[in-house]
Amino acid sequence: MKNSYVAFVLILGLAGCQSTPSKWWWQQPSKETVSSPAQKVKKSKAPKKIHPAPNTKKHAPRNIKPFAGTFWSKTWSGRKIYLPPGPDGLYVKAEQYYKTPTPGNLIRARELYERAARGGNALAAARLGEMYYYGRGVEPNYENAAYWFQKAAKQGLASAQVVMGDLALKGKGVPKNRQQAQIWFAQAAAQNNVDGILRLGRLYEARGDTSDVWRAFDLYQRAANLHAAEGKYYLAHLYATRSEMGPDYRKALHFYGEAAKAGYAEGYTAIGEMYLSGQGVAQDKRYAFHNFNKAAKAGSAKGAFNLGVMYEVGDWVKKDYRKAFYWYRQAADLNYAYAAFRLGEFYSLGTGVDIDYVIANYWFKQAAEGGILVADVRLADHYLTGRGFYPSADLAFKHYLTAAQGGDPYAQYMLNVMYLRGIGTSYCLKQAVYWYERAQKDRNNASAKYRVARLFHLGIGLDKDIEEAIQWYILAAKQGYVLAQNELGELYYKGKEVTQNYKKAMHYFQQAAAKHFPLAQYNIGLLYYNGFGVHENKHTAMHWFMKAAKHRSEYAQYLIGEMYADGIGVKRNSSEAYAWLSISADHRMERMDEELMKILWHASPAQEKHALMLSERYARAYANKNLIENETVTDPCVAKTDCP
Repeated sequence: MKNSYVAFVLILGLAGCQSTPSKWWWQQPSKETVSSPAQKVKKSKAPKKIHPAPNTKKHAPRNIKPFAGTFWSKTWSGRKIYLPPGPDGLYVKAEQYYKTPTPGNLIRARELYERAARGGNALAAARLGEMYYYGRGVEPNYENAAYWFQKAAKQGLASAQVVMGDLALKGKGVPKNRQQAQIWFAQAAAQNNVDGILRLGRLYEARGDTSDVWRAFDLYQRAANLHAAEGKYYLAHLYATRSEMGPDYRKALHFYGEAAKAGYAEGYTAIGEMYLSGQGVAQDKRYAFHNFNKAAKAGSAKGAFNLGVMYEVGDWVKKDYRKAFYWYRQAADLNYAYAAFRLGEFYSLGTGVDIDYVIANYWFKQAAEGGILVADVRLADHYLTGRGFYPSADLAFKHYLTAAQGGDPYAQYMLNVMYLRGIGTSYCLKQAVYWYERAQKDRNNASAKYRVARLFHLGIGLDKDIEEAIQWYILAAKQGYVLAQNELGELYYKGKEVTQNYKKAMHYFQQAAAKHFPLAQYNIGLLYYNGFGVHENKHTAMHWFMKAAKHRSEYAQYLIGEMYADGIGVKRNSSEAYAWLSISADHRMERMDEELMKILWHASPAQEKHALMLSERYARAYANKNLIENETVTDPCVAKTDCP
């Protein structure tokens, strides 16, 4: 659906759709005045009244047929014009000021709109609501905006009724009330306002009951019959997702196509998603990409975002962070919150761009305002650790609270810690227990515990506390979280922060290795290679290194190459040594090319050919492609030919 407040721009266009008044402005009494005594125009400044003859054009304004009634005459920019009397004339005059939005003109427009609105002009009231909502010529004020929109809505202005429904849904200027929003949308729908019909349908659909889904279906059908492309789109959505409709993917595809042809770009996006996942159709990622591209070019933020995802992960297209960045930026500029979050991640992690926490935080803020909870978590982390911000425990607490209230278990655990230690808030055992218990109810909370442990372990944002860190690691490890298991193993293996214990290290490494975690497999190989806590066994070490190497552990690949080159634990083999070293993490180290050439120095042509063949095979199967350095993006569109 289009932006919730696109209705604003329809205010003038909908004027002709209002119910017929009992008396038109030219039929109203000639002594029409504004209702507010304080705002009456002084008699000496009152416009001159002109009484045009009923059957002559001599005194009638140009392009207006003569009739019985009264006009207000006013000179405007050296030209005499004629305005209807009373509130309608004030509204027309205010529009002239509003369309030239200098500070002085906006002040004058507001004064005239207010006089017209108090005199009963609904369009003027709606304009005032718009001015207060967006802060045009006045300070932004949702309460004042809601007051004027409500005044227009109660007079039957359908577009204002839609806006009031939106405000009630979001709790802006009025109490958040879904039922009241439904009432406003229903009033607009009763006037065949398409936005009101669609919003009412969305409310029914969200309830999920079968009867409500069918009510939504009827409303979408009604919008489609009014030639609304969005109505066809939401009909398709019901056919594709609701069991009450079948689902019927053929009809869904048909209506998505109809919506797209009618100018609703999200129709192309939905078609692309069906072909990308193979939902009801044969999977065809090429055709999915084609539809996403059409959608993006037609202005679909979601279409642009999906293109960004395909380029970022290398799905059907070659992985290209630069193009992913470009499409995410296109979607973010169209206020797509998920795209803003991905841009924040790019700048935070240095994916395709230089790390810049200030810019990252800008995009995280945009995403958080769009309701992305994990963006609040990123902001909280950055406030706590001082990344791109001056450290602020208070602001960190604020963003953790927002994310925690939305159900994020990591944020809930962080609130537990902050309440217990009085960080960013006062000490409160009751709140600490409350948030801990809420986080415990989430079955997927192991990663959250691990992240809390890392903060204590590294002393980032929190005072370093290795004992507290170990307790959090153990909680996560008991739930089978391999990163926590491996981290515990490394703590006991290195023995720098805890008493060295190779048996405990092996215990935790084996837990993680059982789930095919390559770093744990590599660490077990090191224990056997060096004989730490076990009998030294180079052959067994090679076994574990090979397991890790085939799971793309670059360090294991390097050691395998060295062992083949020196004949340690295996028979010397220059071809294997060359192949593993060429794809390892260290193949970029200084003079590595010379080292690789030395391996083949005494090799026969057949052995050299075999080594190169193995290198290509292993590169395809086992190379860690994520190690390829990212190109730095300073301008996403250096030349037109570089842009997708």
